Amino acid sequence: MANALTAVRLLLIVPFALLTLGLLGVLYAVMLALPLPTMVLALAPAGIAEMALTGKVLGLDAALITVFHMGRILVVLLGAQYACRLFDRLTTRKP
Repeated sequence: MANALTAVRLLLIVPFALLTLGLLGVLYAVMLALPLPTMVLALAPAGIAEMALTGKVLGLDAALITVFHMGRILVVLLGAQYACRLFDRLTTRKP
């Protein structure tokens, strides 16, 4: 039963994540007055090289796509240590 619930949760997470990134791309495109396809590729959960090449082939701003992906990596690298410490603090039981 637990495995079935885990599988269902995973099946729900992927569409939710893609929908959230799509809506965030629309929001950024409107707020920053940038093309929507560029923002969707900039926020896509994929590799920098793949998204930059896809953007270049589609005639989009590959540099902007790369900058957004580099920013995402920087946020993850700088925030991972603090997130791990917070997780450890919240899950460690004190006697």
